[in-house]
Amino acid sequence: MRAGFFKIAGAAGLVFLALFFRLAERQVSSLWTDEFATYWISNTSSVSECLARSAPTQGQSPFFYVLQSFVLRFLPHDEHSLRVIALISSVVCVLLVYKLCTTVIEWGACRVDSVESQAGSQLISLPAALAAILCAIDISQVYYAQEARPYSLALAFSIASQIYFVKILAAPSIWRFTAYVLLSSLLCYTNYIFGSLLLFQNLWVFCLLLRHIYVLDSDRAGSVSPMKPRISSWIISQVAIGILMIPGMLHLHPVMTQSSQWNWLRPGGIYDTIKMFSTLFDWRIVSMFAAVFTMMAVWERLRGHKGVQKAGTTKPFRLMSDKTLVFLLTWFAAPPACAYIATQTLGSSFMDARYMLLSLIPFYLIPAVLISKIKSIHLAAFLASFIVFAYIGGVSVQAFKHEGRFSYRIPHNWRGAIEVLNESLSEGDIIVMRSGFVKENWVPQTDSQIVKQYVKAPLKSFYFMPRFINNTPAAPHSWDDIDEEDLLYGRVPVFNMTYTREMEFYDYYDSIIARCKEAERVWMIGVNPPNTNYLFSQVPTLLRDSHEILFEKDFSGVYLAMLRKKPEVYRIFKKIN
Repeated sequence: MRAGFFKIAGAAGLVFLALFFRLAERQVSSLWTDEFATYWISNTSSVSECLARSAPTQGQSPFFYVLQSFVLRFLPHDEHSLRVIALISSVVCVLLVYKLCTTVIEWGACRVDSVESQAGSQLISLPAALAAILCAIDISQVYYAQEARPYSLALAFSIASQIYFVKILAAPSIWRFTAYVLLSSLLCYTNYIFGSLLLFQNLWVFCLLLRHIYVLDSDRAGSVSPMKPRISSWIISQVAIGILMIPGMLHLHPVMTQSSQWNWLRPGGIYDTIKMFSTLFDWRIVSMFAAVFTMMAVWERLRGHKGVQKAGTTKPFRLMSDKTLVFLLTWFAAPPACAYIATQTLGSSFMDARYMLLSLIPFYLIPAVLISKIKSIHLAAFLASFIVFAYIGGVSVQAFKHEGRFSYRIPHNWRGAIEVLNESLSEGDIIVMRSGFVKENWVPQTDSQIVKQYVKAPLKSFYFMPRFINNTPAAPHSWDDIDEEDLLYGRVPVFNMTYTREMEFYDYYDSIIARCKEAERVWMIGVNPPNTNYLFSQVPTLLRDSHEILFEKDFSGVYLAMLRKKPEVYRIFKKIN
């Protein structure tokens, strides 16, 4: 009874800590470009329409967007509703990290009956609590909990899949294999790239098989125990995942075909991969932890121990002979390695820190496992407290001081820019925008109406409500009823610039500029996404002979300008017409 109370209280404390760091904001942050995509795809009246919008515009499974569409049917359309799935998933991740850490440590201690058999042995695991707290306060986790994208949900399924994978390594059972297959399939359906975790798991099983074969061929063959899991059971589980993923594979094939067209990330080498990967971590905190841990190891040795030891044993701890650390370090290195290899072999770049988020989970577990090797509970508690408070003081507090939240969000204030547009947009104006979608490079050459509407997603959100269009109040959903011809040549034409500037698009640019020169007022609104080759703020210079800038402002990365035809040009234009 007492043990159950403390566990429930500990779980509640972790949930409260996670919610505090994820909800504490001076002001609710504006949606950014990718979140507009989520809203536009999910804001539909049917699942079929959601699927139709997702397939040609997103390089990932539509599973998350279908879930989001159900949420939007019951909740008001605002930032909180759009991000609620990510928030809940991120909080669940914290609890799952605790469970994974206890499972890994028990597996490393060769307690093959898994952590359930040891449930009453301790009230709260200090190493697991440290890993969960690091997950709760990490600015990357906080960031993705505040973003209406599938990454937090994919992380939750990744951790759950890994929990049952470790359980299978310890003591296989039909229930554990079934749970593993279902959770791994949901992981793949949430995000195809995060499904690369299965490659790591298969690599680990393959290494276990090689080791088992080596032992069988050695002099110790008579004392070797059966391999866990059995290779036949493991193959069956992978076949089952493959069968469940058949619908996803049918969707993935055209996605991979399309991804080679106007690839939004430039291929990078090993150095670029390592550089991008390193941005996920604060290496000052890592260095401090390593230094303090080393001092504690030396301290225990000076006190007469043979090194930092496993609790309850006299066997010295050696870094690379400990299977839990080898497992975690291999997992830690697998996502960036997978991203690099996929980039080099598939012809599509995966050089994006989001595709390496799976490394965050072992990053939390490695210090926790190291702390579990310290014999003194007092030293272990001191080191755990030191690293937590060092991170909060050196990273979290500084982030809140500068950004008004416990994360460094992409600083795109679309909301502020669109509010100005709402107040001042008039009949006869023209809007030229760059939303920041790679699909904007497709607009000059595609006939897909879905793609042409998709790139205008910021103006199809609940932000965009201009006071008057044709002297009648405008509603965001009314834009979905306007086809492309009316949108371009109606009373409020909207033109999309491309993601990158290419010679193939010059005729397209000329048609936009020619149309703008006819208008008395032109609005420019857009962002400068990564890996582009021109600044959106330079676009107004294309109209410098005919228009002058009356208003220009940067809304935390969103450029907004209003141009008016020069008086002398306006008089000539009126005379000609």
